[in-house]
Amino acid sequence: MSARPSWPISSSARTPASSAATSPTSRRAFAGHEDDFELITILRNPLSRTLSRFYFKNDQHRHFPIEGAIADWLETNDARAAATVFTRMFVGDVELMRRLANGTSNAEMGDAALQAIENLKRFTIVGTLEQIGAFEQGIRRRYGIRARIGHARSNPAYPRFGEQPSAVQDRLRELCREDMTIYEAFAEPSSRLAQ
Repeated sequence: MSARPSWPISSSARTPASSAATSPTSRRAFAGHEDDFELITILRNPLSRTLSRFYFKNDQHRHFPIEGAIADWLETNDARAAATVFTRMFVGDVELMRRLANGTSNAEMGDAALQAIENLKRFTIVGTLEQIGAFEQGIRRRYGIRARIGHARSNPAYPRFGEQPSAVQDRLRELCREDMTIYEAFAEPSSRLAQ
């Protein structure tokens, strides 16, 4: 699951909007209003995020746990969707976003990831969950407020990326290729190593 801020922050005449908003990089949605909003978001390492999606369990059954072996799940459309959240969310083109969700060529996926990076560069603050302190400091510097952003780790202990069998690691890298490209464009070097 990707960590996304969902709080409104007000500062002077500008209002930051979070990536939880519908299609935060949609050119049509923000056309003519680019100066009215400051967009911020938190990115989570896609390898960790995708593994978390597989292993996530909720005692209150609000989430449908995935049954079966991870190697089998990694061949499903659900796994492909979990691995390409950033590419689809930040591409900025609703029609392309739909094509990406239904499967598309590797070339189109790669182009979409590059477009997502360009769109994210227009955000005021892009942080990573693995470097949450730097994200909080960015908010403090920009808006003059102290933000404490928690990360509820509701998953039980499960094998992290480095503990997975090599075939699973290889498949995860393949599925998450575009989202990792996006993540690495904004991650601090130390958070890239914490996979």
